[in-house]
Amino acid sequence: MGKLFTVENKKEFREKVFTFLICFAIAFLSFIYFIWKGDGFLVITNDFNDQQIPFTISAHKAILNGGLSGFSWDVDLGSSTLNAYSFYCLGSPFFWLTMLFPANAFPYIVGWVYMLKYACAGLFAYIYLKRFVKDTRWAMVGAILYAFSGYSSINLIFYHFHDVVALFPLLLIGIELIHEKKDYRLFVFAVFVNCFLNYFFFIGEVIFCIIYFVFRFVGIISIQEFVIRTGKCIISGVLGDGMAAVLFIPSILFITDNPRARTHIYLEKILEWQPRFLLYLFKSMLLPGEAMTSLSSVYLQKFYSSGLYLPMVGMVFVFAYMLKNKDWLFKLLIALICSCFFPFMSEAFYLYNESQMRWWYMLVLMMALASIKVLDNLEDCRIAILGGAIGYGTLIAFLFVLLEFVDFSADEPDLVFSHYKLYTLIMIAGLGLLVTYFLSTRFEKPFKPMLALVSAFAFGTTFFTIYIYTKHGVPVNEYKANFQSAEQFELPDEQHRLNDTYNLDSMLNNLAGFNNQCSTDASSIREFEDLFDYYDPVCAINKNQIKGLAELLGGKYFITKDYTMVAGTVLAEYTNDADSYYMVEVDACPIGYAVDSYITMNRLRSIDVVDRGVSLLVAPVVEENEETESLRSELPEAVIDVSVPVHEYVEQKAQRAVSNFTKSHTGFKCSTNYSKDEYVYFSVPNDDGWSAFVDGMKTEIINSGGMMIIKVPSGNHNIEFKYITPGYKLGLSISVFGWILYFLYFVFYKKIKEDYNE
Repeated sequence: MGKLFTVENKKEFREKVFTFLICFAIAFLSFIYFIWKGDGFLVITNDFNDQQIPFTISAHKAILNGGLSGFSWDVDLGSSTLNAYSFYCLGSPFFWLTMLFPANAFPYIVGWVYMLKYACAGLFAYIYLKRFVKDTRWAMVGAILYAFSGYSSINLIFYHFHDVVALFPLLLIGIELIHEKKDYRLFVFAVFVNCFLNYFFFIGEVIFCIIYFVFRFVGIISIQEFVIRTGKCIISGVLGDGMAAVLFIPSILFITDNPRARTHIYLEKILEWQPRFLLYLFKSMLLPGEAMTSLSSVYLQKFYSSGLYLPMVGMVFVFAYMLKNKDWLFKLLIALICSCFFPFMSEAFYLYNESQMRWWYMLVLMMALASIKVLDNLEDCRIAILGGAIGYGTLIAFLFVLLEFVDFSADEPDLVFSHYKLYTLIMIAGLGLLVTYFLSTRFEKPFKPMLALVSAFAFGTTFFTIYIYTKHGVPVNEYKANFQSAEQFELPDEQHRLNDTYNLDSMLNNLAGFNNQCSTDASSIREFEDLFDYYDPVCAINKNQIKGLAELLGGKYFITKDYTMVAGTVLAEYTNDADSYYMVEVDACPIGYAVDSYITMNRLRSIDVVDRGVSLLVAPVVEENEETESLRSELPEAVIDVSVPVHEYVEQKAQRAVSNFTKSHTGFKCSTNYSKDEYVYFSVPNDDGWSAFVDGMKTEIINSGGMMIIKVPSGNHNIEFKYITPGYKLGLSISVFGWILYFLYFVFYKKIKEDYNE
């Protein structure tokens, strides 16, 4: 116990607390103006407003109502809760912290959670960095460099990316503890945390850790020890993955069947990037991160997570370190920086699934490490710092010349850039270079001024980026008004959907709708969209742009500010602080109804795309295979007449609707009373997790272009569809077993270590 109270431990504890608090304070100053401007309600722009806010609220309510393995009706046409949100929030401890508050309070607390993420990123970065410097105070500076880098700034609209930035250093701390103490406990836990947090980023982190492990220890330890340590790390990693299996296994099963997640290797892409894109990467390395929605040069917009700038110091100390040292970190930096410009290497971090530079936060930490190692050894690095400053300044000047004189009008004739933003970024980078050089060469002990000015630059670049994002986003009062109305929306009839493509409108109350912006919706939805030759990695097909499609999918309730623009009956008015929204009833089919004919897949694809929506109103599509043999023998092939008004087909389907239709987060129920055996079509995505029951007896589900058909006998019957995410039960079992093993390892650690040493 006495060791806990040594002077050294007290100093380290104070530095940890200080690092946490100063990072929180910088983030507080960066965000508080925008929180105040919204009366406590924070919005930024684009994905933050359209995805992060509604997704978190939707996931919160879905978990309370249906658990992790349930079904969310508000993710496009409906998707697994786990699969839809495991990429965004389900594995995040910060998300589970928000579960302590009312779901709809999220916009009021998200800014404070953001501050907490920055503070945690700084704290864990400090714990990793301190072991490499004699004066551990420099690790506090390095923590700020990491937490407030250009990567963090540019990704401010991707709220969940900051979870990854905050928790990634735990993996490297775990690896270092293996080297220092032969203790694998933290490494196992760190693998669990990062695997559970986000399966996509975790893949890149595994690859990075392998690279780090090789560069860090080859030549430092014996070959025999390296092999043994590698084997133990693999076993530890498998245990950590197993502990996270409840999310990891269902997610992996999902992405292997999701078109967006499939690996496509195009040689022309992975062997060569276009010069314009390389210039964009070059700029992203040298200058502060900027709003992706409003870039200063090269592109007007680019939703790539490319930012490497370290507040104030930029690349000065990185170049200085590389001039002075030729050790493992030098070699690792060379390998990583080169990877940035070679797509075959860069894209490998996410298995050639278009990484979009989302692995750069790991390079940022290595750059922060190099920077503080120079600061820790200033006396011997003066000349190298001069070389680093000259090199960095020369590259900025060269970049400026390129950006001023390269003409991009051949690619985009109407391209107009904001030169003042470019000049501002160059001025910030140039000023930081001068201040960095002055402090590191004119002061014997520059810690305090360096800490203060790095913090000031961190605040400035973060605040500036948020400002640009919010300036080009929806005004907070307008978004808040929409939010207030959406809180009131309710579906008058469970048999139909909200005819609305805006996530916020349906997700706040988990309403079935037509959401159009989610990259992790059900694979069966992608299959359905393929019927219309449509594919987009993020946005769903606009159901109102294809005749008959919105009606087919049950889009009966339309939300609008101007009801005179919609032909229908006004059902409700929803007032807010600014104006009103109206719910208008339009024609639409019920979600479930009996069909009397079918159309083959080949025939549907022979019809013009613009008429396929109406064709599916006439009859559902089926493949010609054994699964549909009974249906095709009992029903006639449809006669398609696209000239018949859509409302007539809608009326026909309404007359054959199922009754007592109710939805829940675990499935849906209905009843039927047909005079003869019928095939019933449900416009619900045919995910593998569905099981259908007629009067409690399981029945076969027939796939209909991504939707579902079942056969129902004549007479009164109760229909129930139950949903559980594929792989959830297996993953849960493995997780429980993994945690038991980890607990036993933790309890008997000392005994195992003693046996090992013997």
